[in-house]
Parts: sequence; C-alpha cells; structure tokens
Amino acid sequence: MPNDINATQAEPARNSDVHKNAEDAVINKGQLDMGEFIEKQWPNIETRLLYAQEKHPEPAASVEFFAECLPYAAAIVHAGSTPQHFIDAKEWARRLHPLVYADEVSILALLTFVFLVDEGVRRSRQEEPPNPEKQKKWMSIKSRLDGLLGEKNDDSA
Repeated sequence: MPNDINATQAEPARNSDVHKNAEDAVINKGQLDMGEFIEKQWPNIETRLLYAQEKHPEPAASVEFFAECLPYAAAIVHAGSTPQHFIDAKEWARRLHPLVYADEVSILALLTFVFLVDEGVRRSRQEEPPNPEKQKKWMSIKSRLDGLLGEKNDDSA
C-alpha cells in the first residue's frame, strides 16, 4: 500500500528533531500508537487540514490557521489513542521537555500536527496520478509550519 502510515520511516532525514519526535509520539515508539487510526481516518484528516488552508489564506491568517488546526490535532490525540497510551504519551512528553512548563496534551497535539503535515506532504508526493494542486497546498501548509517552528523552508521533509 503506497500510503502506508509506517512508510514514513523510509523518508530522508528531517532538518529538525521536532519531526523525529513527532514520528516517535504518533507511531514509532508506541507512545500514542495512532498509526492505524490515522490511516483509517486519513481522508477526513486530509480534507479538514486542506480546507483550513483554503479557509485561511496566507500570510495574513496564519494565526487563525493554527488556531483551527491545533485543536483538531488535539482531538485526534484523544480519539486515536487508548487511555493507557495517552497516559504513557503524556509522561513521555514530560520527559522530552522537562524544563518547559507546558501542558503535555498541547505538546502531543503539536507533535501530532507536525506528523500530519509531514504525512500529507509525503502522500501528496506519492499520489498516482500526481496531483500538483494538492501537493502545492501541502507544501504551503509545510511552509507555514516551518515558519512556526523556526525552520528553514526546504522541500526535503
């Protein structure tokens, strides 16, 4: 299956630990263990994030875009993980950022959002037949996220 959620492991290295932490939180280390949930819900997730991108055009509405997307990512964290995985993931987030006073669920929501954006970019690049318009939308979302994270905007993620 070309869009298999676990295929992200074959992607090139990212330019920041945030992307690796996002992958770890969502699928790799079983923190939230949401790979199957995201795979099943991907059409809905993609529709919602691409709609938010269209609804809040750049650059003036980036705050509104993130204000809409981050609570949606938090809802995915709650709906897509088991109670035990959720508890374990909150503890993992606390250990990941021990000197930062931040709500663990907010950290997990942001990491989930980063993962979803990386996944959207990856899937749009693999789509057959290619859909340049969708890929452009995902790259625009990635560019916004890169700006939020203070990362250099490149096309390698």
